[in-house]
Amino acid sequence: MILPLIILGVVAGHIAHVVVTGAIFDGLRRRIHDLSETRGGGWAWFSDGFHCQLCSEVWYSGVISIWWTIALYVLRPSFWDSIAERPLGWLSVPAWISLFIVQMFFIAAIGHAFRELVGLVEDQRSREEEEVQILERAARRLAA
Repeated sequence: MILPLIILGVVAGHIAHVVVTGAIFDGLRRRIHDLSETRGGGWAWFSDGFHCQLCSEVWYSGVISIWWTIALYVLRPSFWDSIAERPLGWLSVPAWISLFIVQMFFIAAIGHAFRELVGLVEDQRSREEEEVQILERAARRLAA
């Protein structure tokens, strides 16, 4: 049960990264930002989902968690378990809500941790590239 949630967390992290920083959504981000500045209100709140990595990741994790909860407990083929034998049953609404919240925040946390690891690797790579460029410039100056 944990491995699929980890995979979904990595997926949520990627989705958030692409939507917030990707060139493919640049026009959409600009349009939503313009709407939030002119109209305010709900558009300003909605705009955060396209400009804030953490906000958007929680939103996408919520959508993924709803999908995962429905797929795991509602749409599961009936020959595996009868409805009465399923872990949450049908009548326990607080259990469904708590499952959704726990899964959502777990997926968001895994996605955030994954994005942080990728950011550390990218920072290290960019530092190494800068060092190589500095050394190449210094070698050219010495050779000249």
